[in-house]
Amino acid sequence: MKTRRIIIADDHPIIRKGLKDILDEISDVEVADEVENGFDLLKKLENDSYDLIILDISMPGMSGLDAIRQIRALYGRVNILVFTIYSEEHYAIRFLKAGASGYVNKESDAIVIIEAINTALMGGMYYSKEILEKYVASKNRNFASSPHELLSNREYEVMLLIASGKRMTYIATELMISVKTVSTHKMRIFEKMNINSNSDLTQYASENNIL
Repeated sequence: MKTRRIIIADDHPIIRKGLKDILDEISDVEVADEVENGFDLLKKLENDSYDLIILDISMPGMSGLDAIRQIRALYGRVNILVFTIYSEEHYAIRFLKAGASGYVNKESDAIVIIEAINTALMGGMYYSKEILEKYVASKNRNFASSPHELLSNREYEVMLLIASGKRMTYIATELMISVKTVSTHKMRIFEKMNINSNSDLTQYASENNIL
């Protein structure tokens, strides 16, 4: 039986170690490579191929969404499993639209993570029924039904962090961008969503179940 090759893209060594321990339970797979950010992932893909990419959402320099879009543009259909601390309702629709094969939370039990990995390796899609239904509904719409759907991927990341009560300096450090850039994103978020304050944004996120 052919050994299936996996690359893990996550900036936390402990997470990568935990994933490798879980993958040891699958007999026909190997962790062929590990990277800490999207740029290094793209460099690896220039010279090698993998049966599955396990990808974190928030990595230094390049978001998981941006990485998927570049991977799709350069290498076509590749099996990509999003592995994140964020619950599915936060980001899953965006990653599904970008072309990710599945979405699993880092706090899931090992048996769930293994199921997600095997599903993605076989070319299947690992999303909840609710997310797939929302995706189909969004495909049938000709416009964004909710203000937060107007946001770019980076704006959406910033929006979630602001709504969670994070300070500008924290957001800048977390996303590896300048405070000035965070401020620019915040201004655009407020304009697109017709919101005037952080508290309004937090209330919106709570009422729309995106926090």
